[in-house]
Amino acid sequence: MKRKQLYLTGLLLFSAVAARAEPSRWEFSYTGFLHEFSGTDATPISEFDPTHVIRGVFIGEDLNHDNVLDLSEISKLVINNYDYIACPPGPDDIRCRIDRFSFALDGGLDFSIYRGGREPPLAYYWENTFETGNAEHFFSIFARAGVSWDTYYRWTPETAFTIQSVVPEPGQYAMLAAGLLAATGLRTRRQRKSLGSGS
Repeated sequence: MKRKQLYLTGLLLFSAVAARAEPSRWEFSYTGFLHEFSGTDATPISEFDPTHVIRGVFIGEDLNHDNVLDLSEISKLVINNYDYIACPPGPDDIRCRIDRFSFALDGGLDFSIYRGGREPPLAYYWENTFETGNAEHFFSIFARAGVSWDTYYRWTPETAFTIQSVVPEPGQYAMLAAGLLAATGLRTRRQRKSLGSGS
C-alpha cells in the first residue's frame, strides 16, 4: 500500500514538473497603422487604417531563466500565416530570415524579419519586411516593364498591441493530474470492496 502511495505521489509531482518544462505558446496582434502607398502611375495614399492587423504566434522556452526569450529559444514564429523558422519553400524562389527577435516575459515584444521572392521568367521581384515599432513594408517590381509598387503600414501611437499565452498554467496540469489520480484511487478502492464482499 505504501509503495502504491509513493508511486502516485511521484506521478503527481512528475506531472507538475513536466508542465513547467513545456514550451509556451503566445499569440499576438498589432492593429491600426498609418497606410502609405505609392506606385508607378498610381495615386499616392497616406492615411490611418484602423482595420489593418498583423497577427502572429511564437513558441518558446526560457532556457536560461532570464525572463527573456531570444531567437535561440523559440521553435516557431508565424506572422500573417507564414512560419519564419521553418521558411517553407514556395513557387517564387522564396528566401526568408529573422534578423532580430526578443520577448520579455513581462510583455515586451521586438522583432525584425524579412521575406522575398522572385520569378526570373517574368522579371518579377518582391520583398516583405516587418519591424516592430517601425513598419511593415511590401515592395514589388516588374523590372522589364518598369512597374513597381511600394506599401508601408507604419506603427503609430494609436497602434494597439495585444499578446496572450495560450498554454494552460502549470497549476492546471497539476490539478488535472490530481483529479486523475483521485479517480484511479477511488476506482481501486471500490474494486477491493466488491472483491471483499464477494468472498
